[in-house]
Amino acid sequence: MQTQVTAAPRAQVVLLTAAGFLFYVCGYLVLWFSAGLDVHELHPSGAYSNATASQIASRPTEVHYLYLWMDSHFDAEVLRHMSYAADTIAPPVMHSPEYIQTLAVKFDAVVPGFSATYQAIPRIVTKTDVARLLAVYFHGGVYLDTDVVARRSFDLAPNGTWFVEKTVSVSKLGPREEPHSVRIANYAFGAQKRSPLVALMLAEAARRCKLLAAKHGGRGGYKWTDTDITWAAGPDVTTTLYHRTGGVGTTLKSEWQAMWHLTHLGRGRWKSLSEQRWAEWVGLAGLVAATVAAIIVARSRQLPSRVLRYSTVTLR
Repeated sequence: MQTQVTAAPRAQVVLLTAAGFLFYVCGYLVLWFSAGLDVHELHPSGAYSNATASQIASRPTEVHYLYLWMDSHFDAEVLRHMSYAADTIAPPVMHSPEYIQTLAVKFDAVVPGFSATYQAIPRIVTKTDVARLLAVYFHGGVYLDTDVVARRSFDLAPNGTWFVEKTVSVSKLGPREEPHSVRIANYAFGAQKRSPLVALMLAEAARRCKLLAAKHGGRGGYKWTDTDITWAAGPDVTTTLYHRTGGVGTTLKSEWQAMWHLTHLGRGRWKSLSEQRWAEWVGLAGLVAATVAAIIVARSRQLPSRVLRYSTVTLR
């Protein structure tokens, strides 16, 4: 008697469905790897070896927040986070856009024309990236995003106490990003007043914003992408300058140490809706295609011919 033993293609169904979900996730990741500028623009002229400061650490005296820049009302959760910061680190201070503009004018004495470059930035989220650096440079202390929960205080190194946001493979970085696998966060950091490293970060942010403003001949028709935003004044600036200066006069806390001091909830809503929807549609198309393929395979329940050749086993 012979019994036909054929394995149902469950593994194929699972693999194809998993591929669909993976493609869906990749739709979001593609946004971070689109390039708009050349690699040579990452290397401006000028030395960065002057980022030195006293090696005496200090305790923070205030926590800086940029609130109500994009929202028109107070959020109970944000106020609760501010109270945590007041209990664990220092009293919170909220800075308005108008006040930050006055700090940008003061920074013209360090980088001529800085305030004009700042004023011309078209995306509010980039302005907040620059604003946090301005607040810490002129006042010292700690900056926290409103979705950061403070757990424990920390000392401020002269050139800043920084947190590792993540460690990535260099091959996964975009062409504009310098090849540093350890990425430095800008959602939380602290430094003493007039830190040389923070000043260099502000100068680099201004340089990058000028490059973006000059695209398409400077006619003002270029629309900044989400990738431009993260590159112009976001975490890539803190990462680049930290590594360029060798972390002189700083304290760098690992991802595990960061979890000891604070929790980043990652609830930012700054990405443009058009780019979010584009990523969603690309991912959804991949998910539908993989699901249809999985259904077809499940219905046909057919294995490749070379597998069927050995699927009949004689039982005695």
